[in-house]
Amino acid sequence: MKRKRLFFQSTLLSLSIVGPLFLSGCQMNQQTPSLSTSGTTTAVADPNSIPVLHFKFHSFRGLCFDTYGCKVTYAGLAVPNDEPNEKTLSFAQWGGESGLKLAGGGGHINIKNFPTPAKVTWRSKDGTSHSAEIDIGKIFKDERIIHHLPLREFAFQDNPMASSDDPTIVLVVDDRTIKVYMLASINTNREQIPGNKYSYTKNELTLAYSQTF
Repeated sequence: MKRKRLFFQSTLLSLSIVGPLFLSGCQMNQQTPSLSTSGTTTAVADPNSIPVLHFKFHSFRGLCFDTYGCKVTYAGLAVPNDEPNEKTLSFAQWGGESGLKLAGGGGHINIKNFPTPAKVTWRSKDGTSHSAEIDIGKIFKDERIIHHLPLREFAFQDNPMASSDDPTIVLVVDDRTIKVYMLASINTNREQIPGNKYSYTKNELTLAYSQTF
């Protein structure tokens, strides 16, 4: 009888020690899933942020102003390829940068990033001959679409890339100066010209390079 009493007392003592540890372990296991869940929560994108967009293909346009015999060769095409004595309009007469935005994309399309540098030969309006190689791949080496449109204006806010077309790179020869622009066309969720149902695309023009010869 004495032996049974000792066994019963030792059993109670063991439970008094192990019990709290067992309960503590259960509580720790219950906390782990909640910590794991909070760690995988995805933050909502800030509607005022400027989405980072990348491109692997682009369009290209070459334009010449106040020049003679201007030729721009890029990605295997020579456009323009003016006659030696053919004089072009001035950039201002053509419409300047506003004209570039209104003209939109086009030109040589679906060019994979990046061909060899563009080759340009021309005579400025004073008759001086010039030649240059413009490395388009170096100018846009980060392959980012240059724009300033906040996420809240995108047509597809959950997938900004779906709202953007491949950009157009425009090389402008203006007398003695070569400028390279990027024209980004982004589909928006509102009319850019109130009342015009065909104006849901916004063209953003950015000067990326300039050199005078």
